[in-house]
Amino acid sequence: STNPAITTAKVGDVIVYQYELDNQGSGQLETITVTDDNCAPVGYVSGDTGPPNKLGKNEIWVYTCSYTVVPGDLPGPIVNTVTATGLSGSALLTDMDSESVVLVGIEVVKSTNPATTTAKVGDAVPYEYAVTNTGGVELSSVTVSDDKCSPVVLVVGGDADMDSMLDLAETWTYTCSYTVVSGDLTGPLVNTATASGTAGGVTATDMDSESVALAGIMVTKSASGAAAMAGDTITYTYTTTNTGGVALSTVTV
Repeated sequence: STNPAITTAKVGDVIVYQYELDNQGSGQLETITVTDDNCAPVGYVSGDTGPPNKLGKNEIWVYTCSYTVVPGDLPGPIVNTVTATGLSGSALLTDMDSESVVLVGIEVVKSTNPATTTAKVGDAVPYEYAVTNTGGVELSSVTVSDDKCSPVVLVVGGDADMDSMLDLAETWTYTCSYTVVSGDLTGPLVNTATASGTAGGVTATDMDSESVALAGIMVTKSASGAAAMAGDTITYTYTTTNTGGVALSTVTV
């Protein structure tokens, strides 16, 4: 079993398995082993109250093992099997039991659409967010936010069955438009989307970032003198500076 009892988990969660061994026979069992095909090490906790290292008739030996969910476990479920063995005389006795935990997962992929790798002040950068369910159970309370762009709007059509649940086969698409301002220079413009969804009381979260290089130029004009009379020659000087984060070509003044 799991202790504390859980039926759903997400990547990064620690699942604590508990194994209880009892003697179904009339004699004592020796050389007890407990292994789990998906968790190690399995450690003894308590229960050996009689003759040491012998599982008596009225004893219950307790073991535990902790497992951290990793991305490779998705979409799940995590199903693992414990095997216990013991010797009764020369006879090897074996028993097995399994536990299943459903996994919750979500993925957001952020991009620009149409594709935009470089922008300037005043440009509108069109962001698109594709959200999918990477776990094994449908998700409710799905949200998508962007740390530099709002509002993030759901495009109609992704929720095919219109049940407000992100199903396993669905992709929900969101959009947001951001207008570059002078304060964004020198760039790049980097912002991060965060998507979350809930199932079985567990909320899964994913993040993805997009980077857009910024182009900028500044010209400063000055004159050779503060005052002049008819016939004087005024020399103007133009100083251009790259205020963005990418080299500029075809520079004209």
